[in-house]
Amino acid sequence: EGSADLIVRAGNAMSIGVATRVLPVQPGIFFNTATNEGAITIAGSGQLTSDNPPAAGEYISIYATGLGSVQPGASGLDETVIPAEVWIGGARAEVLYSGRAPGFVGLYQLNARVPAQTAPGTNAVSVVLGGVRSNEVRIRVR
Repeated sequence: EGSADLIVRAGNAMSIGVATRVLPVQPGIFFNTATNEGAITIAGSGQLTSDNPPAAGEYISIYATGLGSVQPGASGLDETVIPAEVWIGGARAEVLYSGRAPGFVGLYQLNARVPAQTAPGTNAVSVVLGGVRSNEVRIRVR
């Protein structure tokens, strides 16, 4: 944690530096601004949960940013250094993977299981790392 000067450059023009707080993590889930539905897919399918809602117990992939440093994991993928929690409908979900989305820089993927007690309908989803909670998005569960 610390601070850094933020400077914006456009062509030959530069702004004055503004001190900005820098945090180890600042999780944010990507989402559809019109519906607040998260960028969440059925794990391994590429199908958005907004088009194909999962059932309780099924696996999903959540796409996010700001999950911090990564290190090589046992899976051969870059996993987050700080363990991630996923919350769906007020219940903590089992997280199977938290790290860089394979083939992308700056895009993180969390694979989680929808908790068994998740009620059908629209539920809130958030991610927590190091005590920092992400924005809250929506997922439909069948």
